[in-house]
Formats: sequence, C-alpha cells, structure tokens
Amino acid sequence: MIVRYREDTIGLTPTSELDIVILYYILSRLEDVNLYSEVYWQDKQDIGRKSIRTSRRRIKVELRPLNVYVSEDFRSIRVTGAVLASYPEKFLKGRKLGVDIRMGDSISVNRTGDVESLVSLVESKRDRCLVVLVLGLDSYLLARLSNDMEVVSQRRYLYSKHVSESDVDRYREDVASDLEWVVKAKRREGCALIVGANIVSKRYVPQRYRPLVDILIEGDFEGDVSGLLQLVRHQKVREAFGDNPYVSKLALYAETMAKLERGEVIYGYEEVSSAVRYGTVKKLIVTTDLLSQNPDAIDMVVHGLKRRLDVTILNRGDYAYHLVGRFGGAVALF
Repeated sequence: MIVRYREDTIGLTPTSELDIVILYYILSRLEDVNLYSEVYWQDKQDIGRKSIRTSRRRIKVELRPLNVYVSEDFRSIRVTGAVLASYPEKFLKGRKLGVDIRMGDSISVNRTGDVESLVSLVESKRDRCLVVLVLGLDSYLLARLSNDMEVVSQRRYLYSKHVSESDVDRYREDVASDLEWVVKAKRREGCALIVGANIVSKRYVPQRYRPLVDILIEGDFEGDVSGLLQLVRHQKVREAFGDNPYVSKLALYAETMAKLERGEVIYGYEEVSSAVRYGTVKKLIVTTDLLSQNPDAIDMVVHGLKRRLDVTILNRGDYAYHLVGRFGGAVALF
C-alpha cells in the first residue's frame, strides 16, 4: 500500500490483493469513513426531440459509502454512496454515485484513529519491479515481475539443439530490440534487470546494455517460463529481491512444501481461523477464492494482521495458488 498522510485525510493506493482487503475493510466495516475520489460526469442536453451528451468533466467528490463490493479476484472495489460534496461543480451533492477503485488507483479517506491503525498493518512502500531476461541456446524470454508475471517477449528460433551461426546476429538484434522496453521500464519504474544465461547465450546481450544488468547468473537455462522459474529461485535473486511480491511468493511456496512434509502446517478454514485467533502460528496464506466465498475470512485476515502475522493472499496466477486451494484455501505455518 502506498500511503500519504495529510492533515485531515489519508491518501491510499492499493498495489496488491492484501491492500484491497484492507481498503475494503475500512470502507465496509468502519463507521464515519468518507471516500474522496474523482469521477467523470457527462450531462445530457435536450435539443428538440434529440438529446446529446456534453463533454466529460472531472469532478472531485466526497462520498459516504452505502454499499461496498469487492471483485472475485480482489483486484478492485466498487463503492456506491451518497455524495456529500463535489468540486468544482456543486450539483452532484445529494446524488447517489458509484466509484470503482482498482489496483494502482489513488483515493483518500478521512483520517481517524481506526483508519490509521488499519493502514499501519501493511507496509507503506512501492514493490520492487523486476525485469527478467532468461536466455537459452535457441530461445529467450523477457518478463516483468511485480505482483504477477507479465511476459513481454518470448522467441524461439530453431527446434534443433543449437542456434546456427547465421541466426546469431538475428538473435542478438531481437534481444537488443526487446531491451529497449527495459530501458523505458527502468526510467519509468526503476525496475531492476536480472539476466540468466549460459556461457554461450550471454553473448547475445549487446555490450551497450550490459551496464543495465543488476544480476547476471550463469546456468543451464531454457528460454521459457521453466527457465524463468529456475532463475528466480536462485539464492542470489531471493537475497537481493526478496521484497518483490512474485519472488517472495515463490519462496513461500518452497517453504510451505517443506513444512507440509514435516507436518508444521494447519489447513482448512475452521482450523486456520482458530489458530489465528489464538495466535499459535506465524504465517497465514489464503486464496482469493476463499475470501470471495466466505466473507468471514476477510475478518480472519485483518485479525491476523493485527496479531502481526505474515499474511499472503494468492490469486489464480500465483504459483502456490492450487496447492493452497487443495487444502481448503487457507494454510497457516508455524
């Protein structure tokens, strides 16, 4: 969560499913909380028998939430409420409006002790963005890792074991072309660049781009998703970029598997809920499916945060999602 404290309000920008849970809890559970946001308003104007729409205007509104809904994937919230004030146009006051809040959107709420207490439960930070380039002998993959994995480019040249000499120049040119995207990402978001390659394929990174590389790891990588996962699990990556959500979730998966073998886990909603309530565990992992199907699970997550548990929410794109789903959507680690 990106948090900005002001005199009477707190600015919030959710960046993960956990942030959405906290924001949903604030807007739906706490009393006397008003939402400050911007809406686009477009009037209709009747001209004879026809009506036309006027140009869209951006209006700031203060909204008293009446109904709050969260999406199934916990990536957005829909707030319907009564307009208490609007600026610069005043005519929206007293109307009922709906506001959508998605990951990355910035809103504000009035500053109260309860709100400050809940916001303090999640770290106020920008998650570290990573760009990963994994080079195989005849293929490569470029991906962006934040809360999810976004494949930027994936190419394969031959189905044979090695890239022929005639294709080396084309391979290098394609890598250079895709690295132009990395330059923009580093300037815009400050992303770090990790490269995984073997002694042959690392030469495909042009010399002018090598100063951009934060970590270069040599290994026997395939230029696909399996090679990316192998690279991201490397100890150097985990140590340097453990604050990246995607990297941390892969590490959590490995820890969960190891503790399952040793019997150091509790699973199933009822059992996990009791363990969280009595404070007998250190980490809580839940899926978005459980949260959408069981509203009480949201209260369990917030209660776990209040007990200073390490809480992770997994969506369907996360590596450990199906594992936790098989155990009832909730797993707690000792």
